[in-house]
Amino acid sequence: MNMQSAEGSAAIQKALGEITPDSNGRITFRMVSEHRKELEEEFTTLVKAGLMLSGADPEVEFKLVANSDGTMSVQCDDPEQKKIIEEFFAANEELEEQFMYIQALGNMERAQQSATAQTHRLYNEATKAGLQQQAMEAFFTDMMNSGIGYSSIMAEFGLEDADYFVGANYYV
Repeated sequence: MNMQSAEGSAAIQKALGEITPDSNGRITFRMVSEHRKELEEEFTTLVKAGLMLSGADPEVEFKLVANSDGTMSVQCDDPEQKKIIEEFFAANEELEEQFMYIQALGNMERAQQSATAQTHRLYNEATKAGLQQQAMEAFFTDMMNSGIGYSSIMAEFGLEDADYFVGANYYV
């Protein structure tokens, strides 16, 4: 399942719907990572309990692999245990879907950490800084052209505080 596939897009939309935005209305990559970790813990608990009830050896070692075609496969050296595990997931398709969903969230994290993402972030930051600089230059150029020149700063000191004012240097 890749990020551009229908399944990948659906997983992203599902995650965005499940994660509560922060006080600014944002959902961050850190929030996605924490959500994925919670889902992994829940998934692990359900799979272990389910396999125990299915008669699988609790000590069996196996791997679940999310394939690029959107399916999940079981890798296990013990053919009998592999069959039990595969039958368990066939009878519990929602767990296979949950595994693929967790995989999609993991792909989001990997995409965010990629060198390409880092390059885009640096480019975006540089672009933003450049636009801010251009806006400030345009603002000050317009101010100078409208008759407002540089002015002095004035400081007024009282017993407990100091106030600073920019003096007016504007001719009408």
